[in-house]
Parts: sequence; C-alpha cells; structure tokens
Amino acid sequence: MSRSVSLVARAALYAQQTSVVPLMLVTIDHDDLVTPVRLVSDLVNVTSRGNTYQAYPFEPMLPPAVQGELPRLEMVIHDVDQTLIVIARSISTPATVAIEVVMSTSPDTVEAGPWSFDVTTIQYSAAQLRLGLTVERLVTEPYPYRLFNPVDFPLLFKAVRR
Repeated sequence: MSRSVSLVARAALYAQQTSVVPLMLVTIDHDDLVTPVRLVSDLVNVTSRGNTYQAYPFEPMLPPAVQGELPRLEMVIHDVDQTLIVIARSISTPATVAIEVVMSTSPDTVEAGPWSFDVTTIQYSAAQLRLGLTVERLVTEPYPYRLFNPVDFPLLFKAVRR
C-alpha cells in the first residue's frame, strides 16, 4: 500500500542530518468532554489546522502480537498533571483516540494517519497515565449485513428453478 509523503518529509527522512522531526499528534475525545484533549510529542505546544496541541512526553508501546487477539496499543503519558487525572476519572464510557503524524516545520500537513482507537483500559499514578487502545471490533459485526431470503428478495429466488 503506497502512501504519499510531502517533499518536506521526504527531504528530512533522506537527509544525513536535519532539524525537521516527525511529531505525533494525539486527540482524546469523549461526549462528556467540553473540548477534546490534544497532546503533541514535543517540548513546545504546536498549532495544527487551528487546534493547539499541548506539549506532553508520551510514548506509544506496541505489545507483542498474539494470535487470536485483536491488535492493541498501549500509550503511556509521562509527568501527568491533575487535569488529565480528573478527566480520566470522570469518563465512564470508552473515549476515542486519534493519532496523526506531522512534521515539525509543516504541522498543518498530515503525513500519516489519522488512526482511530477506542480506549479500553485506563491506569494512572502520580507519575503516568496509561491508556489501553484497541481498534473497532469488526470481528463481531455480522457479515453479510442482510440475509438473502425469498421473502425479502423474491426476484433472486425466482430465477432459480429446481
């Protein structure tokens, strides 16, 4: 699967040395939140497409793939303040997390993503907030959507003669 990447990103990726770095933008959203929580993996706040992302040290951690289980991602946000803990405690239903990648010199151009996840677990301490993320459970969705039977689709069954 091909992905188009901007010239700025390609030049930074191919350069031996560069000051341009990829930034991960995270948007945590829920119906109970007045505004989504926006975080960036940088030392300074970043404005992308009119939204300000707050600088926070965080890291996504991929667990080992286990056959028969849905893919999951764990995100650890370090040095959390009280506002994130209050938000984590106030949410009772799963929140959604969108992750995007932009370059530091062109934060309005999304290079990869957005990838959407559902928050399945939340653990927090004085030092960190740990979010367990999974993709939408398409495995439990019925396929096909409708059952083809003679009552709902009479012309389908009329053409067959036995």
